[in-house]
Amino acid sequence: MEMLASTQDPLILAQAIAALPGLVQRVSTLEAEIATLRKAARPSVRKCLSLKESAEILGVSQKTVSRFIERKLLRRSPLTALVRIPREDVEALAKATL
Repeated sequence: MEMLASTQDPLILAQAIAALPGLVQRVSTLEAEIATLRKAARPSVRKCLSLKESAEILGVSQKTVSRFIERKLLRRSPLTALVRIPREDVEALAKATL
């Protein structure tokens, strides 16, 4: 009830309305910063391979690559719904198994 009463005060309401543009601008700025941080945190798609590409390089099936991921022999990018595996991990595993 107290909150409802305070929003009926014309001065408080005017102050809240006056603050809105600044808040909207701040939210926009924060959203842009979040997008930049997410982009920086995720490995570049060019530096990552699909299951199929990884399987071709390793000379195994896609299912085997999935098993390598499950057994922690390969990492996958956690920031995408698609399976993306760092190219350097695939190349290191290929070199180690030769």
